[in-house]
Amino acid sequence: FELAESGHEEPGHEEAGHEEAGHEDAGHEDSGTEESGHDHGAGGANEHVFYDLAVAGLVADEVAEALSEKDSANAQTYRDNVTEFNKRLDELTAQVAAIKTANPDAPVAQTEPLAYYLLLDAGLKDVTPAGLQDAVEAGQSPSARDIAATQDLLRGRQVRALIYNTQAVDE
Repeated sequence: FELAESGHEEPGHEEAGHEEAGHEDAGHEDSGTEESGHDHGAGGANEHVFYDLAVAGLVADEVAEALSEKDSANAQTYRDNVTEFNKRLDELTAQVAAIKTANPDAPVAQTEPLAYYLLLDAGLKDVTPAGLQDAVEAGQSPSARDIAATQDLLRGRQVRALIYNTQAVDE
């Protein structure tokens, strides 16, 4: 299995719409912003690929098939489970498509590129300063400049949403 099957290219590169067998996909267009185009891992790949719904479906299908081959006695259970998973995935895909239709190119901010693929699918623009996301993702403190720029986006109501990883928030 190769992630290239998802049709996604590295973050920051334009890509054409795609459809995967059994999984509808609204297509992807890069926001074209410099902020969303920065490197998020080795070779520019975003390690949060599990938020790419098309990839999640492909992986689920392949895992179910591999388990069915290894454990033929429970093959039907694996196939039933992946069918249910894909139904729920299709519901999420429809919700993302509805967001894209209702909010074309809406600006959003995120503290790290966790939702990169969902934002791409939803046609939203990540306008977060790249330095802020890079620092948060690396477990470092963002620069005062990047913090101030992000605060300006929020205080000035220049973004429709702020996306942050609750797992990375200290309480």
